Amino acid sequence: MLTLNVISLCKCIQICYSDPRCRTFDYAHSSSRCRLFDGDISTGGMINSSSNDSVVGFFYMISEYFVAFNQSCEACAGSRYLQCVDGTCQCPVNTFFNGSICQSALFSGAACSLSANMCRADVNLTCLSSLQCGRKFI
Repeated sequence: MLTLNVISLCKCIQICYSDPRCRTFDYAHSSSRCRLFDGDISTGGMINSSSNDSVVGFFYMISEYFVAFNQSCEACAGSRYLQCVDGTCQCPVNTFFNGSICQSALFSGAACSLSANMCRADVNLTCLSSLQCGRKFI
């Protein structure tokens, strides 16, 4: 999560859109606080707030944004959704390709598959034999 002070909701959206890791944001009008998150609606939930002061938004992902996955880097040049890694278009950090889109990596307790990097490796999560994301203890 990244927190910034910006002058408007539009600026908050613009900053989030310019960062390929950002998928969800919230903006509090009274404090000009803009918070950027790399998780999307599939990795968490929304709760009601008693405040009418803030706005939450997210970027909806559709398969058309990811048609260049695994193609040569020319196919994803300038893409917000894919990045060039070792000569091919790949998902950004903390996401995985689910066959259709680059989905946000999953947190502890989420169902996963041993054949894919579905869990948040940046916080030492892996897909356990129980087919849930968690920490492997030796």
